[in-house]
Amino acid sequence: MGSTLTPPGQPGPLQPGEFMGASSPNAVSWAFDGIDPPAGLYVQRDDTLVLEAFSTTVDLVTVTARLLLPMPSRGGQPSDGVQGQPATPAPGGANIVTIQRTLVPGTSGLFASVVIPLAEGYLLSIAVTAATPIQRGITFVRAFLARNAITNAITFPITNYVLFADYVSSLSPTGWPAGRTIYPTEGPGNLRTAVVGSPGAGSDWQITVPSGVRWRVQSLNAQLAIVNSGTPRVVRLKVADVATHLLWQAAAQQAGAVNTTVQLSACSGQVTSTIDTTTLNVCLPSPLMMATGATLTSSTINIVGSDQWSNIALQVEEWLDQQ
Repeated sequence: MGSTLTPPGQPGPLQPGEFMGASSPNAVSWAFDGIDPPAGLYVQRDDTLVLEAFSTTVDLVTVTARLLLPMPSRGGQPSDGVQGQPATPAPGGANIVTIQRTLVPGTSGLFASVVIPLAEGYLLSIAVTAATPIQRGITFVRAFLARNAITNAITFPITNYVLFADYVSSLSPTGWPAGRTIYPTEGPGNLRTAVVGSPGAGSDWQITVPSGVRWRVQSLNAQLAIVNSGTPRVVRLKVADVATHLLWQAAAQQAGAVNTTVQLSACSGQVTSTIDTTTLNVCLPSPLMMATGATLTSSTINIVGSDQWSNIALQVEEWLDQQ
């Protein structure tokens, strides 16, 4: 009669075919040594990273770049090393260095730039963020590589590799290699309200497109208080370029009666109302594009010294337009 007791000690190794796991074996093998770097842009010590920014507000732009070096940084003087025994690359990504700089573009499209010297290696990524605006169309940034050492991007260095050019906001960063290269007037602009201060009594108003931007005027409204004297007022709008050439002029199809307060309202495709005599409508060109220095002006026929324009506001789509 045989024994049913388990033999003492550890069981012997399983023989082929005695056990099969539920998972499938790996079908792919990976290389962990001697592989290409995770980037396609090799830079040298003569290359510099140039970032330019301009904005319609005072903003804080931060650029962060990652650079893969061929060997880790080592402290001390060069003579401290052992001759004939160069430093070897450190494992685990210890050769990746982070470079961070900030710049502050000013208002009215003022230009700011920063120049970042580079070491020999591979440029892995660049990320750019802005602190102030949450809308597209306020702060524009662009980055490129320039050859040879320079101290100021405003000296217009020779560009040898364009990286990206796009609008940036606090909620929408941009960068390289996933960023775009566009001109500032491409795509939608920033929608904003442009307010005109009230002129003196008996005077018309005028607004000028600020420096460094381009406008598309969507609509405008202005209030005219007409005193009880003179004849009905005929209100016109005029557009002129920076050289004061008259480009367009139109008048409301009904006059403002004396001793009334009327609203001048204008947009493209406007239709004059004959029922509401206190609303004067003017049809604007479609679209009404205005470059830096162009002016939009009211011209009131029969205006008298006590008439008063006020509450003047325009809705415009605005792009930065750096030459």
